[in-house]
Amino acid sequence: MSRFLASAATLLLSGGSAVAGGGTPSYPVATLPAALRENAHAVVRNEEQTLVVKSMSRTVETVRRAVTILDEAGADWATLRVYYDQLNTVSYLRGTVYNAAGQAYLQLRPANVRDYGLSDGSTLASDGRARIADLRQPVYPYTVEYEYEVVSNNLLFYPSWHPQREEQLAVEKSSFRVVTPSDLPLRFQEEHLPAGVTAQHTLQGTTDVYQWQLQNLVALDDEPDSPPSTCRPQSC
Repeated sequence: MSRFLASAATLLLSGGSAVAGGGTPSYPVATLPAALRENAHAVVRNEEQTLVVKSMSRTVETVRRAVTILDEAGADWATLRVYYDQLNTVSYLRGTVYNAAGQAYLQLRPANVRDYGLSDGSTLASDGRARIADLRQPVYPYTVEYEYEVVSNNLLFYPSWHPQREEQLAVEKSSFRVVTPSDLPLRFQEEHLPAGVTAQHTLQGTTDVYQWQLQNLVALDDEPDSPPSTCRPQSC
């Protein structure tokens, strides 16, 4: 079974700008399979995480994640914290709220994204910061979709893929894609992924593409001391 442990986060921002409804619905709650709603406070409807290795000293990570919040216990999934520092730059951060019918009615405004330093007072030279967004709503269910991009000049650390980050979270669809030049081969470690979920490797010209994807993970009961589950790519 896939199990993921999420650290607690302080989520401070609220607000956004209204948008007109209409158009093709996105993530209507009625299309959720009953099995994914069982024992779940939230459901990841779609997550697309892509890491593009530009060179030995530069990567671009893009993330698009839509989560349906079923009740108050899942409300933290309507929030997002994106970290950055001198070596990691946030190119953009966007957010949209959809009602139960899948109609967009609220968008996150840049002016409403708060920026905080991460120094704990004991580190004099820390330049770590976070952009924190909060699109929690008072009426359930609803869906929040976030999109962001981080450009990094620090290749000591590559991002990890956590499709099911905690118990009582179901996953409808999640994927992780790494695109790297063939002369910069990829090493990675898979831990506790569901059976049959493994890297699909293809060669596109002088570029190697690695992709993991899964669908329809039911929510798990909250069990203490369950092992974390992840895929961690590393540069050679």
